Amino acid sequence: PTDGRFKLVSSNDISTVEIFIRNSKGQLIESLRSSNYPSQELEILGPAGVYFVELLDENRSRKTLKVIKR
Repeated sequence: PTDGRFKLVSSNDISTVEIFIRNSKGQLIESLRSSNYPSQELEILGPAGVYFVELLDENRSRKTLKVIKR
C-alpha cells in the first residue's frame, strides 16, 4: 500500500516507457511517456482504492502492476 507516491524501478535495459494509470473501473486516470526510465517516480492523485499501472516499453512489451492507495 502507498499514500499515493511510489517509484518504479526496472532491471531491464529500456530507456523509454509509456505509463498508463487506471482506476479499478478501468478508466484512464493519467498517461505519460518517460524517457528517463528505468526509474520513475509517480503519484496517484485520486482517492484511496486499487489502481493499475500499465507499462509499455519501447519493444512493445507490456506489464501491469496493481497499486493500492490507502
